[in-house]
Amino acid sequence: MKKIVLFLIIFLFITGCDSKDEYFSKTCTMKVNSNDLENVIQEEVTYNNKDKVKSVEIINTYDGKTKDIILYLKKSLKNYNNNLLKNKNIKIRVITDKENIYVLKYFYDVSKMKSEELDSLDISKNSIRYLKRLKKRGFNCD
Repeated sequence: MKKIVLFLIIFLFITGCDSKDEYFSKTCTMKVNSNDLENVIQEEVTYNNKDKVKSVEIINTYDGKTKDIILYLKKSLKNYNNNLLKNKNIKIRVITDKENIYVLKYFYDVSKMKSEELDSLDISKNSIRYLKRLKKRGFNCD
């Protein structure tokens, strides 16, 4: 009996001491249509094997029926984006800026952000809760 217990302790010590983080990602997409604008939102959630969200990338693709709607959209997003850029853990990049198409990419380093900041963005540090929340909002996740 002592030999079995000793063997189990040594086995667990050798195999179970170093648990490494493994990372996974899931992409969720939602399409929102209105009379003048089509918006495709794509969120890529990167999380580890402990269900902690590491980062979220959101790509918003705006397809305007007229060029004026894209101009109004840019003006309205300017203040919102400037407020987001005050946080060093958020990065924003314009991918496409054409007459009728405007594509923005938001990167959130969730692991370094405070709970209050995440609450204001409707992002959760727990991957299971966050993915369920996205599905409730109408996103299709693969």
